Amino acid sequence: MRYYNKDDAADREWASRVYHSALEVVNRVCRRSAKPVPVDTLYDYFRSAHPELCNDAIVDPNLPHQPKWKHLLRSAVERLKRDGVIRRVSGGWIAAD
Repeated sequence: MRYYNKDDAADREWASRVYHSALEVVNRVCRRSAKPVPVDTLYDYFRSAHPELCNDAIVDPNLPHQPKWKHLLRSAVERLKRDGVIRRVSGGWIAAD
């Protein structure tokens, strides 16, 4: 295990790839699903689509109990919610339209 370092260029590049890939995966999964998608299921879809980005050994210094890529995926979910692309309902996330 090691902490994500925002001052490290390689860590920032990896985090950017995770975040932007998560935006795409979450949007796609929510649009294709007929029922709400829980965040744990979004993690599974993301890991299937981008196993090379799911480094469980890199953790956030503020959230050391969980891999940084999961935090970045949740940030992508929040961004899509804020932009009106998805919305929270009982049981998970769905496309907003």
